Amino acid sequence: MNVSLLHWTGWVERRVKNKEFSSVSECIRHCIRMADAIERVSGPAGASFSTRAELEHVLEEAFAAPAAPLTQERKRRIARDAGL
Repeated sequence: MNVSLLHWTGWVERRVKNKEFSSVSECIRHCIRMADAIERVSGPAGASFSTRAELEHVLEEAFAAPAAPLTQERKRRIARDAGL
């Protein structure tokens, strides 16, 4: 697989030259692993939270709110607030 690095070529080559990585491929694999790790901890795409602490806060607020029947109007309001 060939990948165009565009304006990142110099950055990658410097990292290899400075012996931070043994090859361009190793550097690219590292970048992909880092991107994957960031995506895994940032919550689902479009979520109203991006960290575990934010998720806990959202859940705490939800559990602290008084329960109410899930009427059609409440469903519409929830969907509207979620941008759906």
